Parts: sequence; structure tokens; C-alpha cells
Amino acid sequence: MISVLIGAAGYWLRFLAPLSPDWRDHAGGVAYVVFWIFVLAFVAPGIAPWRNALAVFLTTCSLELAQLWHPAWLEAIRRTFIGRCVLGTTFGWDDFPPYLVGAVLGWVLLSAVLDRDR
Repeated sequence: MISVLIGAAGYWLRFLAPLSPDWRDHAGGVAYVVFWIFVLAFVAPGIAPWRNALAVFLTTCSLELAQLWHPAWLEAIRRTFIGRCVLGTTFGWDDFPPYLVGAVLGWVLLSAVLDRDR
């Protein structure tokens, strides 16, 4: 349930929020990482929150770096809405700090949720 709320908030922040395009990009990047942290926690609940956050952070950084690679088959995927949302379309060094903020925020939130459930 929390992933759905985070996903909806992330979509709003990235595409609809009354913010400048740069702030929408950054806020969307933070929400993107937090969303995937909670998805991973749902799929693999035994992973420690810090390991979960680290895995998602490293994966999102890898996906960002993969945006420097442009084979035809990958570009075809990136032209779809889901491809754009999951894989991204253009590389930017300024995407890494929001990923780090999202990883820390996701780790803190996931830890709090898990502590509350104990």
C-alpha cells in the first residue's frame, strides 16, 4: 500500500507538481528511489533496510549510467512511457544527489515502518 502512495506522489512530483522542471526532476528522483526501496522490501522482506537502500541506490546509479548507452533495442524501450519512467532517457550528473537523498530517506522511512510493526 505504501508503495502505491509513494508511486502516486512520485508521479505527481515528477510530472504535475507546480514546481520548476529542475525541481520536478529532483523530487521525482527522490521519490523514484524511495518507491523502489519499498517495492524491494515487499518482494524481499528479509533484507535489512540499509542493504535494501544501498541496492536500490546502486541500481538507480547504474541505470543512470546506462543512459549513456544507446543501442536501438534499448532506445525502443525508452520511447515507451514505462521505459522512460523506469530506465530514463538522458544522462545527467545532477540526478545522482537526488538518488542519494532518496536512498537515505527510504532507509529511514523503511526502518521506521519496520520498527513500528515490531
